[in-house]
Amino acid sequence: MPNHGKYPDELREREPPRRQPGLTVRGIYEEWPQLKDLFREIAQAFDMDTMQQLNSDVDVEGFDPDQVAEDWMRGMGFIG
Repeated sequence: MPNHGKYPDELREREPPRRQPGLTVRGIYEEWPQLKDLFREIAQAFDMDTMQQLNSDVDVEGFDPDQVAEDWMRGMGFIG
């Protein structure tokens, strides 16, 4: 398997093989077309400053990642 410069060979050899997900994005959008617009809105709201703050909340402050994500999504109005 070619490396393409992404990982050192010794690291690649230690990584477990990854399984492909059963659903594709296209399949999800075909099943639930309304998600495409929602995911676009979330992606637009999720900028570098937001990512850094959320990572800090988890990595520095020690908050639960699921709770941090849920709080951000609620605060942005993506979930009720």
